[in-house]
Amino acid sequence: MDRNEQEALYQVMESLLNESSQWRAKHPHPCSSYHPWPGLECQQLGGSSGSSSDDYLLHVTKITLVGSNPATACKKNASLSPAIFKLPFLRALVIMSCFVSPSTNSTNIPWSGLDKLASSLQVLTLRGNSGLTGTIPKQLGSLAKLEVLSLSQNGLHGSVPVELGGLEKLQNLDLSYNSLAGAIPGELGRLQSLSILDLSNNKLGGHIPDSIGKLAQLKKLDLSSNALDGSIPAALGSLSNLQFLALDRNGITGGIPRELQGLSNLQSLLLQDNPMHTTIPDFWKSLGKISQLRLSNSGYTGGIPGSIVLLKNLTELALERNFLTGSIPESLGSLPNIYHLNLSNNLLSGLVPFAPSFYARLGDNLDLHGNTGLCSTAAARSDDLRSCPGGKSSQSLSSSSSSSAPSQQQRVLRSFFSISVFFYFICTIP
Repeated sequence: MDRNEQEALYQVMESLLNESSQWRAKHPHPCSSYHPWPGLECQQLGGSSGSSSDDYLLHVTKITLVGSNPATACKKNASLSPAIFKLPFLRALVIMSCFVSPSTNSTNIPWSGLDKLASSLQVLTLRGNSGLTGTIPKQLGSLAKLEVLSLSQNGLHGSVPVELGGLEKLQNLDLSYNSLAGAIPGELGRLQSLSILDLSNNKLGGHIPDSIGKLAQLKKLDLSSNALDGSIPAALGSLSNLQFLALDRNGITGGIPRELQGLSNLQSLLLQDNPMHTTIPDFWKSLGKISQLRLSNSGYTGGIPGSIVLLKNLTELALERNFLTGSIPESLGSLPNIYHLNLSNNLLSGLVPFAPSFYARLGDNLDLHGNTGLCSTAAARSDDLRSCPGGKSSQSLSSSSSSSAPSQQQRVLRSFFSISVFFYFICTIP
């Protein structure tokens, strides 16, 4: 191993680790396969694994520090030494739950030298560091080989740098669980290799950029728990590889655009807690892979669309706290994989069409309460549903209703008979 590179590694470890004073003495040959340190990976210049006999050929390619692991735990006042930039073959830097003291502020990462790793760094993960504050540096945009950028669960604020849109090889961008504000930059639509975009649990506002619809490789899009407004861009319907879409807990309006029926690989659609105030569209037939559908607390009106019962892979359907009317589609009880169904606190009415076996299968995962117009005949059900008259089925309820109510012909005949009797008495009065 090159002496300068080894010295740089020692300085990095001494700036971070609990055992910093002993680390140099314990690891005279840090890349040796005889005494490997769990948070360090080295490779030969040609890329193969090394051994002690050719230790001088090895280079540091990955450093991983996880605060929850005693073997790699950081010290209380940990900060990353600028010597990190003297590791020219470093491909991955992973630091999790390390910078936990807010008093150290943003000085625990020397952002200004990041461009020195531009020719090597592919993975940068700084996650769960509550003491890592400040803004996301524009210098990250210079890391041309970066494939993974994960800065989630830190104390970062400010805006999302537009420079991140220049990371052409980026596949995973995770900035979730920070305090980022401002708009989502449209430049992110240039990340043609991106498969995961997670900006959830921030304070981002404005509209969702149409350019997100250009991310052809995208499999996960999570923008939940922000302050986004406007409508869902129709352009998102072009994301044919998308499997997970979460826009819940925002201020999105306008309903679900019909273009989303083009998301043929979608498995999870989470749109709850948005002020939609419209009807639920009836286009679910083309979305047969969906297993998780959450549309609760969004002001939806009208009935439950019939095509929802065509989602044979559906495991969870959450429509609670809306203003849905009409009856419950009987076929919902025939969905083979459903285990969670919440229709509570709506305006649904009529007989609950589920068999006792369906109640038994879902148990507490079936919630129908808060629909005063519903009635049930299942003795095992404990919801606050009234019992249907006579415990009859929907067919018998319908037939008994028909038999008890006089037909139009019967009403006409009764009226004619009453009039005839009236005139008879009039004519017979002397």
